[in-house]
Amino acid sequence: MKKGDCFLCPGEKCRTLYYLTEVNCGKCRALSIVVNQNTVQALDWIREYDAIFPDDIIMLPSTMYDTIKKVMQECMEDMHKILQDEALRIDFDIEVGALYTDGCSINRVTEMKDDEFGHIKWHYKLFRIDNENISMNWSGSAPVDSYKSHRLPITEETLDKVIGRFKNLLSTIAQYLGQ
Repeated sequence: MKKGDCFLCPGEKCRTLYYLTEVNCGKCRALSIVVNQNTVQALDWIREYDAIFPDDIIMLPSTMYDTIKKVMQECMEDMHKILQDEALRIDFDIEVGALYTDGCSINRVTEMKDDEFGHIKWHYKLFRIDNENISMNWSGSAPVDSYKSHRLPITEETLDKVIGRFKNLLSTIAQYLGQ
């Protein structure tokens, strides 16, 4: 294996694409893209691994990492456009079960409750859509007042469009990876 090689390791629950940036002294450094049914994650930092590769790795063209990153970027931009175009510019109150966007992510409020200081916090499931993560598996909480000014409501139909675009991304990646 050498710098610039790109491959998949079979048998992993998540499909992980590796792009080698350095190989020497029994170690290698690589960028990776993790893909599963809820997440495409391409962190822009290099990790170090032992340079012991299974015999059954699947070699791919050295351009595959950049190709998948480009497809991911295009999907992210499309999703952001959907959210920005379809956000409801209306007066609203934050409600449990409702959907909100900042134009770059989707929050579904799961509960609202007082924190230890008596401030109302909203807890939410987060569909994160950024350069490194497109993932439906995040959650968080925030003070209601500070976040309401940065969010707008969206409909279930808008969420369905974004989820559809994500499923298309997964299908496109699977085609590129030969899966």
